[in-house]
Amino acid sequence: MLYPGADHARRHLTAIEPGSIGAMPTETDVIAAFRWILGRPPEDAAAIRFHAGLADDAALRTTLLGSPEFAAGYAGIVGAAEGPGSPANRLGHGTRAGLPRYWRPAGPTLLPDALPEETARLFAEIAEAWQALGETEPHYSVLTHEAFLQDRLETWRADFEASADEDAALIDDARARVAAHFAQAVEEGAGACLELGAGVGRVTRRLATRFATVTAVDISTAHLAVAETELRRAGHGNIRFHRLGAPGDLATLPAADFAYCRLVLQHNPPPVQAAMIAGLLKALRPGGAALFQTVSRIDGYAWDAAADAARRAALRAGGGGPEMEMHALAQGDVFRLIAEAGCAPLEVDRDTATGEDPGFLSHMYLAVRP
Repeated sequence: MLYPGADHARRHLTAIEPGSIGAMPTETDVIAAFRWILGRPPEDAAAIRFHAGLADDAALRTTLLGSPEFAAGYAGIVGAAEGPGSPANRLGHGTRAGLPRYWRPAGPTLLPDALPEETARLFAEIAEAWQALGETEPHYSVLTHEAFLQDRLETWRADFEASADEDAALIDDARARVAAHFAQAVEEGAGACLELGAGVGRVTRRLATRFATVTAVDISTAHLAVAETELRRAGHGNIRFHRLGAPGDLATLPAADFAYCRLVLQHNPPPVQAAMIAGLLKALRPGGAALFQTVSRIDGYAWDAAADAARRAALRAGGGGPEMEMHALAQGDVFRLIAEAGCAPLEVDRDTATGEDPGFLSHMYLAVRP
C-alpha cells in the first residue's frame, strides 16, 4: 500500500457503498485517479476498495500525489528534494487537519552507540507524541485508515477488530514451530504472554484467549486506557496493563513464555528500538519465544543523534504537532541484540507490516531462549 499499516486495514475492509460515508470516492473515481496520476490501473480489487474508503476525492488525490511511486516517477515535475519535507520522504496517509504524517529521513543506517541520556530523551519524546495521538485518534494511530477515525469507528469497529486475524495466524504458526523444537514450550491456554506496544488492545484480545495471562505494555497511558476499557467490557479478566515510563522500565518487564511485538518498533528511533528488543528478549523464560517485527531498510534512511535532536528542536520551535515516525533497524543489529540477550534466532521472514511500498523492507523475527 501507499503507507504503513494500510495493508492490514485493506485486507479486512468490506466493499463500501458509494456515498455511504460522506462524499467518499467511488470505485470508478479510484480507477480514474490511478490512471491519471500514476499512469496505471490499481493493483487489484482490494486496492480499489481500500482507496474508495478514503474520506473524499481530495484525500484520494493527496494520497496518490504524496506516494513514493509518484515522487519517484515525477520528481522533476514536483520538485522533490531530499529531506523530511519532500514528497519522496512523506507518505500521505490522511488529510484531516491536525493528523500527523510520516517522517522519513535519508541515507544508510547502522545502529549508533547512543548514550543512556540520549535514549531516555528519545523515549520521552516518542511517548509524548503517542500520548497525544492516543488522546485524539487512538484507533486510527494503530491502523491508519480513514474508517478508523473516531467519528467513523463504530461503523467499522468489526473490521478494525478483524484486522487482528492475520496477527493471530502468525502467532499460532510461530508457536507451533517453536513447539516442534522445544519440549518445554507452553501449551494453548497456558503460560504468560508479554505484548510490547499493545496500543488499544487490537491483538491483545486474541492473546488473552491463547495464554493464561497477558501483560499488555505500551508507552501511552491514553492507548492503554482505551484498551483496558474495551477488553474489560469484552470480559477478558486475565490481562494486566503496564505503562513504560522510561527505558529503565524495560529491564523490569515480567517474565514471559511468549512475547509479541508488531507495527511498533518501526515508530521508534534505532536506540529506542534496540532497548525495546533487548528488554523483550531478556524477559523470556527458558524455552520461551519472541515474535517481533522491524523495518530492516528504508530507501534513503539514516539516523544521527545530533541531526535528530536538531530536527526535533526545530519541530518544537515551529509549533509542530506529534509525528508518527518511521525508522529502520538493520538486520545485523537485530541479530546482535538477540545474541546479547542469550537467545537464538529460529526464523526470519519477510513481513507485510509496511504494506506494498517498495521503499520499505520489513522482517519478522522468531527468537527463542534455549
